[in-house]
Amino acid sequence: VPALACACEHEEGVIGVTTGQAVHLLEAQRQACHPYLGWEAGFQIEPEEEVGHQLRALGIGSRDVKQVVLTHLHIDHDGGLAHFSHSEILAAGGEIDALDPGGFGAVTITKAMTIDGGGGQVASVLVAGTNGINVQAGASDTIILRNLRFNGLGGTVTPGLTGINFTAGKQLIVDKCELFGFNTGINASLGAGGDVTVRNTVITNTSGTGISLTISSGKLHGSLNHVSILGAATGVITNSLQAAVDISESSIVGVTGIGLNASSGFISSESNVLSKNGTGVRAGAVGLVRLSNTDVFDNTVGI
Repeated sequence: VPALACACEHEEGVIGVTTGQAVHLLEAQRQACHPYLGWEAGFQIEPEEEVGHQLRALGIGSRDVKQVVLTHLHIDHDGGLAHFSHSEILAAGGEIDALDPGGFGAVTITKAMTIDGGGGQVASVLVAGTNGINVQAGASDTIILRNLRFNGLGGTVTPGLTGINFTAGKQLIVDKCELFGFNTGINASLGAGGDVTVRNTVITNTSGTGISLTISSGKLHGSLNHVSILGAATGVITNSLQAAVDISESSIVGVTGIGLNASSGFISSESNVLSKNGTGVRAGAVGLVRLSNTDVFDNTVGI
């Protein structure tokens, strides 16, 4: 059945299991199929048969669905995701590509996965009072987030907490993303070793820290390239002795506190701009900062 999905009643809200197919994706899939396969395996679905319409017929609105569990990422199981822009999405390994523009809710990632909002569309994570994407993956898992916008509704009564919260996994890659209106843009706080790569990304209007790195055991390495942080209390901070981050061709501007803060750990800055901040660069008692070809100017305190 092209739009088969389950809705389970729970004391905390409705939990959906798979989302079924969608009309526009079905047509695109049919056109892409081998002509004989399309003829043999094709099926038809009408707009009123999609999961959102079926739920509304039962008196369940999109805001009533707390979580959506995707058993796997085939088009007939995740094609109706656009109906759940206010729900937390729980998914296993694979790739999710946003084919339609929309503001989707919080997401928790527990397996290796890619989420890509590319293709000329605008896919955004819109949350208030919680994290945008939580990454709680396995020790060998790599998670890639690409072409996404994270809106924490800054300036409201309940702004978003952290845009991307990375607490478990081998590697997190953030590419071509925008994060704004959160308390913290990207937080990597791991119990074991891992890597964080952020490139071609803009973080603005954060009331706390742009990017924070903390590790309790093992080593945490960060790599930031073509990253812009504008308007925060702290730009980039390393909070642990075994946390190290390389920053290149990036800018940290308009931070009320410290642009680069090696509270403990190591920060290497190559070809960056630090301007109009409270303090451009700081190294704590067990922190080290290396500067090369970095412009530090027009800060209240330079270094």
